[in-house]
Amino acid sequence: AAGVAWLPGGVRDLLFAPDHTATFLPTGAAMLLDSLCKLRPCHQLLVADFDHLPAPERAEDPSRVPDDGSLDAFDAPLVSGRVRNGEGVVDHHSYLLPTESHGSADIFFPVNFSALSNLYRAIVSRNNLRQGPLGLGDARASPTVLKTKAFMQQWAVQGGEGTRTQDGYNPLLDDFQN
Repeated sequence: AAGVAWLPGGVRDLLFAPDHTATFLPTGAAMLLDSLCKLRPCHQLLVADFDHLPAPERAEDPSRVPDDGSLDAFDAPLVSGRVRNGEGVVDHHSYLLPTESHGSADIFFPVNFSALSNLYRAIVSRNNLRQGPLGLGDARASPTVLKTKAFMQQWAVQGGEGTRTQDGYNPLLDDFQN
């Protein structure tokens, strides 16, 4: 929490789990947004990523509790890698893997877009960017969060319908539900 101590208390509360359990915080995203606001005060930003990841299917001993690096936390990532023989994947209990496993796993972070929007508003406010050069008022600090399908329907040519296949399947609208 020390890394986000400058945020107003209400924003800090929105970033943490309701019961104040361990929480993975988007500190890298916070640093990026802070730098963006300082270096490009008139920026426009579009962010796209997964807002949900499947529950891990862990092949490791479920009774094993790691000393540190535990993924038992709010907004925790999914750590997944190939098994040693290269056939199949395994999800891990920790992001701290043994030395022999280094480079063998990917870490996928779900994005809590509601919390990220609150973080963005706080950073914009902290950097005194509420009033844009064109008199935009607080509109710059009012992010809109859309699922992929809604975004494509609003912004893609023909509402995304131009990519519908002959059998009716539309990858822009039917895939990537989160």
